[in-house]
Amino acid sequence: MEAEVPSEDVNDIEIVVYNPSCREYAEKFHHELTNKMDLRVEVLYPKPNIPTQTIIDNISSRGVQSVVSLDTDNMNKHTINIRVLRGPFQKIYKNLPQAEAFLLITKIYNC
Repeated sequence: MEAEVPSEDVNDIEIVVYNPSCREYAEKFHHELTNKMDLRVEVLYPKPNIPTQTIIDNISSRGVQSVVSLDTDNMNKHTINIRVLRGPFQKIYKNLPQAEAFLLITKIYNC
């Protein structure tokens, strides 16, 4: 049986930024999630040679419920990709407009 990670040590969401030029866009989204929704959020800037699935598997193994991934396409279109790893909303949501992404996150985390 796998040991559960204490919830107080687990981020609610991790934001994965695939291009350093998206830093400001990611930090703005991070600010909204932490300050307005009171969620525990971390921003990650993985090395380009690490496969996406390896990143997701690592995040999931730590008990994180959702992953937001951002690239230049998202930044240019003002969209968000959300991968919900656990719970009733478990699914990949691609290219959600920001307002829809915030509504989904509000539903997932009851905030």
